[in-house]
Amino acid sequence: MKELVTIEQAQKLMIILLVALPLAGAVIGAFNRKFLLGLAIGALVGVANFILWSGYNAITNHFGLDSVKGLLINLVLFCIVGAVLGIAWGSVTKAKRRKHFPASASKGAFAEASISSGPTLKRGKSR
Repeated sequence: MKELVTIEQAQKLMIILLVALPLAGAVIGAFNRKFLLGLAIGALVGVANFILWSGYNAITNHFGLDSVKGLLINLVLFCIVGAVLGIAWGSVTKAKRRKHFPASASKGAFAEASISSGPTLKRGKSR
């Protein structure tokens, strides 16, 4: 039985993405007047995708496609990479928040809301 997608086809797709993602990032960045940032993010995503794909292939080739051990190693690897990227993204956005909103960056998203700014009651005659 023939495979739907061969390893060679998938490898070719990953190489195309390695080249195309930086270009797509540059084009998207150019629309936002941030060409170099878009190029850098596209290159980072393209290279990270290719490295993860190569690591996945190496683990799968070593342990086999149906191996639970290989699956768990890939799961842990991808969770670690996701956690590291999430922490990095959070620290970058927190630094941006500090730059634009210096007083509220350490207090969280609801720093502007205050308890004393609620509705006030008028004193006087009531009906």
